[in-house]
Amino acid sequence: MISSILAGVKSSRLKLGGKIGMILSGLLLLSLLILILVAGLKQRASSISAAYETLTLTENIKKQPLEDELNRLQNQLRLFTTDSRTSGAFSSLLQAFRDLESDNFYLADAGSMEAIRQKLENYYSTQLVPEIEEKTAEAQDPNVYLSDDPKQTILQFLYLASNNKPLEMKQEVLGAGDGSLYSGMHVQYQPWLLTYAHQNKISDIYFIDSRSGYIFYSLKKYPDFGTNLFTGYYRNSFLSDVFRRAISEPSRTAVLFSDMDRRVPGIIPPCFYLATTVTQGNQVIGAVVFSIESGNLDRLMDVNTSSRSGQGTGISSFIIGSDRIYRSNDPELLAGKAQYIKELKHFRIPAKEAANIGKSACTTMSLHVPDNAFPDAELGLSGQGKYTTPWGKRAMCTYTPVIRPGFNWILVTQVLQSEVLRPVRSLVLILVIAGLVLLLAGILISYVISRNFVLRIKKINESLSSLVYKKDEQGSPMPTGDEIDRAYTAVHELKERIGEAAHFATRLTEGKLDTEFSGGDENDIMGISLNKLRESMIETRKEDVNRKSEDEIRNWTAQGIATFNDILRQDNNDMKKLSFNVIKNLIQYLNANQGGFFLLEDNPDEGQYLNLISAYAYDRQKFLQKKIMVGEGLAGNCVQEKQTIYLRDIPKNYMEIKSGLGGSVPRSLLIVPLKKEEQITGVVEIASFNEFSKHEIEFVEKVAESIASTIVTVRLHEQTAQLLEESKKRSEEISQQEEELRQNLEELKATQEEMARIRKDEEEKEKERRESEKVMMDKLTQQQQLLSKEKSLLDALLNNVPESIYFKDLQSRFIRFSSSMLKLFRLEKAEDLLGKSDFDMFDEEHSRPAYEDEQKIIRTGKAMVDKIEKEVLPDGRVNYVNTTKMPLRDEQDKIIGTFGISKDVTGFVNMQHEIEKNKATIEQKEEEIKKLQDEIRELKNKLKKS
Repeated sequence: MISSILAGVKSSRLKLGGKIGMILSGLLLLSLLILILVAGLKQRASSISAAYETLTLTENIKKQPLEDELNRLQNQLRLFTTDSRTSGAFSSLLQAFRDLESDNFYLADAGSMEAIRQKLENYYSTQLVPEIEEKTAEAQDPNVYLSDDPKQTILQFLYLASNNKPLEMKQEVLGAGDGSLYSGMHVQYQPWLLTYAHQNKISDIYFIDSRSGYIFYSLKKYPDFGTNLFTGYYRNSFLSDVFRRAISEPSRTAVLFSDMDRRVPGIIPPCFYLATTVTQGNQVIGAVVFSIESGNLDRLMDVNTSSRSGQGTGISSFIIGSDRIYRSNDPELLAGKAQYIKELKHFRIPAKEAANIGKSACTTMSLHVPDNAFPDAELGLSGQGKYTTPWGKRAMCTYTPVIRPGFNWILVTQVLQSEVLRPVRSLVLILVIAGLVLLLAGILISYVISRNFVLRIKKINESLSSLVYKKDEQGSPMPTGDEIDRAYTAVHELKERIGEAAHFATRLTEGKLDTEFSGGDENDIMGISLNKLRESMIETRKEDVNRKSEDEIRNWTAQGIATFNDILRQDNNDMKKLSFNVIKNLIQYLNANQGGFFLLEDNPDEGQYLNLISAYAYDRQKFLQKKIMVGEGLAGNCVQEKQTIYLRDIPKNYMEIKSGLGGSVPRSLLIVPLKKEEQITGVVEIASFNEFSKHEIEFVEKVAESIASTIVTVRLHEQTAQLLEESKKRSEEISQQEEELRQNLEELKATQEEMARIRKDEEEKEKERRESEKVMMDKLTQQQQLLSKEKSLLDALLNNVPESIYFKDLQSRFIRFSSSMLKLFRLEKAEDLLGKSDFDMFDEEHSRPAYEDEQKIIRTGKAMVDKIEKEVLPDGRVNYVNTTKMPLRDEQDKIIGTFGISKDVTGFVNMQHEIEKNKATIEQKEEEIKKLQDEIRELKNKLKKS
């Protein structure tokens, strides 16, 4: 903003006084804006922090009653289920329900099942379904809710269709008046259960048969009453889910929860469930389910603080599920239903959902928040943040998970952001008004100050003009001793100093770097800078000279490497020619005198040694046969150490150095290993009457790496050529064998043709026979391939099958068997079992009958199938196996032994024994149940008579 003010002042045509006034006014305005912004941001941060603290406090206040209520319901269900009166009611109603079809359940106007079914269909078609369609605005098919199940039909007819009470009042029907035992039990227990549910804030109570899945009792008699939760219309509901989980729970006292469900929209209010099992002895006979409607959650959320009602703090709480759908009603709805429904058209929700909410005046299981809201809650973490409400407003909120086995809810406490920031807007308005007043006062003050300041600046301007255009100054200002007077003096001194600097700069441009800029002291920045410029120019000259030398060395090295790369790419199939070209060019390029090229060879008897394969001296090749062992002399030591050796100033009488060369003693000697990735392939030895420079040594080392790579490549080529030659010889041998085979086939063919000529009268038959032989040969080949495949399959079967598979000879000795038999007998090797019989592995009780069975199969050729055998192993283990044995035949269909498979059925046999032991107990229990049924019938007849 400051740059914008200065740019505006610069581009304007005002005089200096006006510009100074504009700058001062702008700075004052900017200060006021910063003050307003800082105050507003501080107030905003304070308001937001206070809001989050209040939200967190409110969240803690709301969460504890919710947790207490869930724990209360859990304990209440556990106490209710263990109550003896509940057990009596559950058992009596369950037994009466199971006997319902054989009982007297008919009414005067419905004396047959067909009449009952017809009346129930009429009830759904004329009363229940139209009510659902009115509240959901969707067409419904009555047949979806109906069932051919007789028990469901009877119960729903007696307690739904046979009375005129509205659906929400069906719970007041104590008995159906049909005279059945179930109706009598219902009259006895319904008042008590209604009172219990009302006192403990339970919406509905379900009794469910674990064996059949029927809801054989419920308080409110909704359309799910009498249905089968295993196979009926509500089998996929949360009610069915929590029931199934309860009867499958290992802990018989566990209480399980379900998420919110809306089975029949508009008819059954949204609710969640708690379930636990009912046992009789150690046997589960059913489950008790508490249904809790969403209104109980609304009561706990205490929505009277909503801002829409015009009362309270504007803070509200509600519950959503992990799918981000409301599990309690929107606090705004309960704060003002009429206004909320009126504004539904402005919500960011589909029109159909808005219509359903408007008709039912309920947002539970209908309204949802954005999917990306409250991300940490899915991880079980509490948090705070902002999100957009379904009606499009930004809200600040805190959220915390409420988790139970069966659901993962999120308790959200929120307040509209506009409510939190209302004090901020008021503060900003007050600061703006005060700022405008201060701005007017500042403009007047800045005008007075700028007028005096401009007069003083004009004189300095004249002095600067004389400096730029070399004009004489027209008088000097009256000395005042203040900052502006000192500024004028400084400008005058600057003028003289600039003249001296211009003269010095001219000498520098002419290349005269021998003189320094004189005058000034340690604070003379201009003089110090000019002298530094001179020193920098001197240093640049030196660097240019060094850079030129380095470039020459770099170009020499690059040219050399390129030259030797070309040499190495040529003649890389002839090691002697390659080595000679390398050592020759290397000596010439370095201006050396002598050189030798050694290859590292390996002798099985003597070990590794260096072999001189090329030597070069004074433009002529020395054909020397020389070997140097590794570690011997300088060259051998170079191989052993894998490092370059460089000697200089060698004494004239120092002639015993084993460098691999004869002649005069050189002044310097360079021995470089041919190394690639720490692998030594040889040595290059160079002697010269001149000393080698550092860059020449480095150049030779780089070239040595390329030479080593080429040597490895050449040796690979030689090995490849040798392998190709061997492969060629083998191919020729195979071709020769094929030619002999072809000649044999031709001779066979000629023989067959001769036989055909002899049998002229049977030419056609012989032709057919040959074709038949060809087909037979093809089949034989296929059979051999199939036999090989079957063998591999058999091996795979025997190595992996858990059952015992075995093959035996005529003396019932094992000749082949599966790997599982080694585990059975706890043997490590197949040889330990091969050739042995059952007498060696089992006791006499099993071995003798098994042997006789196998000998009988050998004699008769008849198989033995699915025989249960008892096996007693030497270590005392007892197994029961299901055994099948068959005769083993050769290609001539002759019996040469037996084979069989035995499957371990010990668990099954033990279970059969256990079943036989329990059979008597079950028969006794059935007899007792039969007697109890007779007693119940007698009691029923007495009740009818009374």
